[in-house]
Amino acid sequence: MITKSNFPVERLTSIKQHGLAKSVLIIETVQELIEFYKSKQPYTLIGKGSNSIIHPDCFETPILQLSPTLTPSSFERSTLTVPAGLPTHQLMGLLQKYECSSLEFSAGVPASVGGMVTMNFGCWGQSVSDFLTRARFVDSLGNDIWLSNKEIEFGYRTSIIQKNKFTLIEAEFLCTPSTKENIKTRIDTSLKKRLAHQPLRENTFGSIFKNPPGDFAGRLIEESGLKGHSIGNLQLSKQHANFLVNSEPSTFKDIAEFLQNIQDIVLSKTGIHLEKEVKSLTPFSFSD
Repeated sequence: MITKSNFPVERLTSIKQHGLAKSVLIIETVQELIEFYKSKQPYTLIGKGSNSIIHPDCFETPILQLSPTLTPSSFERSTLTVPAGLPTHQLMGLLQKYECSSLEFSAGVPASVGGMVTMNFGCWGQSVSDFLTRARFVDSLGNDIWLSNKEIEFGYRTSIIQKNKFTLIEAEFLCTPSTKENIKTRIDTSLKKRLAHQPLRENTFGSIFKNPPGDFAGRLIEESGLKGHSIGNLQLSKQHANFLVNSEPSTFKDIAEFLQNIQDIVLSKTGIHLEKEVKSLTPFSFSD
């Protein structure tokens, strides 16, 4: 386990949130995670922080991150198994290494495998749940368990993982045999498409709000006259209205109030309540 004290929160979130965490623990083995949970300390778990803001209450409790080498990566019989802490760019490398096609559509997303599975990340008609066969977890009692795709109860930007107190540690994905060249082409295509429409070179979450049934959050935000809307360091992207850009580290309060402001205006203009895709992280207590 690696311990980092007085750690800048802006290095934990892609939006570059302001703050100072008392301690960040990098969990390097499954046994370390089990032993930590058995200690029953309050904690906050975060991946790459690409769709998260961290409540200040978390700053005083340990913030856990899983090492990208927590479990080994492997490929056998069209199944790619990877650790939850693996970043997307390393996942793209494994797809090419093993010549297995599956998750190229996620290229360029500043996320980890665990985060993408937990929220059932998707775009352009594909979702993580289309390829995941099963996943391994440690629950809050320290039990090591596997759940199938069906048992994880995937939905639009949701899964049972968000509602239960257990931690994803590795995931299995079914792949289609391909060539390094074809996979690289698909990765490059996804990257170019994403960069053309999303401000990924800036400090941003990714999508702020879920698309309501039969519509698009970005369209509703634009219809409400909010594309490019700014308060202080925060601005809705002029490139894509459903992306928030942060020019300088901003506080949890600033970000949360900005998002609430957008929700209120869109509701008043269109009659539609936008549900946040961004998660507000709070400490988990074993007494909850």
